[in-house]
Amino acid sequence: MAVPPSAAGFGRRDFLRGAAAAGAVASTSGLLAACGGLAGSEASGGSGGTTIRIAHITPQTGPLAGFTAPDGYLLDLVRAAYGEGVQVGGTTYQLEIITKDAASDSSRAAEAAREAILHDQVDLILTGVTPTVANPVSDQAEASGIPCIASLVPWESWFTGRGGDPSTGFRYTVCFFTGASGEIRAVPPVWQRLDSNHVIGALWPNNVDGDTFRAAFTPAIEQIGFRLSDPGPYAEPASDYSAQIGRFRADDVQILTGVPAPPDFATFWRQCRQNGFVPPYAYVHKAILFPAAVEALGDLGENLMTSAWWTPDLPYTSSLDGTTAKALAEGYQQRSGQQWMQPMGFTYALFEVAMAGIKAAADPKDREALAGALRTLRTETIVGPLDFGAGPAPNVAFTPVFPTQWQRGTGPYPYELVIVDNTLAPDVAITGDVKPLPGSGAA
Repeated sequence: MAVPPSAAGFGRRDFLRGAAAAGAVASTSGLLAACGGLAGSEASGGSGGTTIRIAHITPQTGPLAGFTAPDGYLLDLVRAAYGEGVQVGGTTYQLEIITKDAASDSSRAAEAAREAILHDQVDLILTGVTPTVANPVSDQAEASGIPCIASLVPWESWFTGRGGDPSTGFRYTVCFFTGASGEIRAVPPVWQRLDSNHVIGALWPNNVDGDTFRAAFTPAIEQIGFRLSDPGPYAEPASDYSAQIGRFRADDVQILTGVPAPPDFATFWRQCRQNGFVPPYAYVHKAILFPAAVEALGDLGENLMTSAWWTPDLPYTSSLDGTTAKALAEGYQQRSGQQWMQPMGFTYALFEVAMAGIKAAADPKDREALAGALRTLRTETIVGPLDFGAGPAPNVAFTPVFPTQWQRGTGPYPYELVIVDNTLAPDVAITGDVKPLPGSGAA
């Protein structure tokens, strides 16, 4: 099996930088006490017989529900692939998937996990979508001795935010995703290639995301010899960005970055145009992850850059049925009439990792055997090769991010996300060159 290209050279320094950036993330380990956490040695959970029950706990309602829009389509594919069961050690096990709504709320996420453990008697939990959901679910599973796989949550927020010890890690819970440590390795090389004056303006809000990105990117910007224009933290939501725009204009900012919420970035970006501030380049995290957010900007969405975790252009295939990344995305578009979304690759991969872990366990109905198999698992997925034993921390398989740009679409959708750099995964093809923002005057 291929070694994840993003894991190559990922040493202690990378772990410490990522963990330091995640230090601003509030620990959710206290949720166990607040929500009636289960004592690991006395907890229930785990079904008998030859049926392996798998809980899938995600935010199907609430402000995070946008991440799970493709889940109905994905679960249909997974259930079809799981339909014949799996044979391990001469025994055929049937696989049952139980979905639960975390409602975009930490307390509800913990409650859903308890329900799955105590009432549904699940053998394995899959979860994801930000620390709000993934962390309390993982904490409940860890305390209860139930194997759990998390994704779509920055690994530093999941590991450090839960009080993970880098010398021992966790016993029952694992995670695969990127993090701040990946961003600071992937994004600066793109900035260095741009034709600019090397002045970067940062829009970092006064919240966990803003604190995390400020801690990660301030030294990263200094290390490449660029100058940072940071107007300071601001409260979200906001309606007036004249102070930030004025600072960026005074400092002659030519590259904009930040991690604003989608509606706040839309307000800021429109005010920039109204005030005649159009930098040649903008690399924005979080606000423009999904097509709908870019389309809502109209013409102002053209050539905005962001980091992508997964796209249909990745060269990876499903370990369940051989489906390519492109086919997975096209199938969703044909069924829903909506453009593909980044989270769908990782949601699907959760079930690939589950299947690989079940096959690798000597007895998949034994919690210790299954958890042990997951902690050292190496497997291929539609998001790429994963190696949980390679770090950057115990229990974590790192996946790369890809600098991308929303360029004018040539098909049925207004914008297409093209890959403009493959520093963390050279096996991924670059599908477009960076273009300056329209109206900036850059060539």
